[in-house]
Amino acid sequence: MKEILFFEGNHETIILPENLPKVKIFYTRLYRLFSQKGYGYKNIETCSREQLKETISSGTCYLIGHSQGATRILEQFSPERYPQIKGIILFDPEQYVQDSWNLLKIPKLLFVNAKEKWHDYTNFQDKIEIDDDHYFTKTTKKVFPFLKKFILQK
Repeated sequence: MKEILFFEGNHETIILPENLPKVKIFYTRLYRLFSQKGYGYKNIETCSREQLKETISSGTCYLIGHSQGATRILEQFSPERYPQIKGIILFDPEQYVQDSWNLLKIPKLLFVNAKEKWHDYTNFQDKIEIDDDHYFTKTTKKVFPFLKKFILQK
């Protein structure tokens, strides 16, 4: 089965009562886009110890990461090791993985939150800057057309 792997953000942050509704809206819309194209999905919580090599199967086609999950992907991903990966979509990774992002030569999308002042995304190439909260809930009309085009064109 064709699948996506979604590496979630900080588990302790996600489960906070004030964040949970935003998380559900954001993550559920992502899953729906992929299911329209016939993909299943698997969530990987960042509190897990699972590494990419333990979770990527021959059916894995896309990697999506949010926050710490995005950082984990960029720390461990190599297109040579995982040639079946068709694309990567990331949201708000840590600044120190920018070189890994900039060197990626597969289809990719990077959304960064301009309001997150503790990150400097200046040197990330090919980024889409959005002025919103950490779960992009106020700008879904801006974010999801990019995602839809990226996902449904494949």
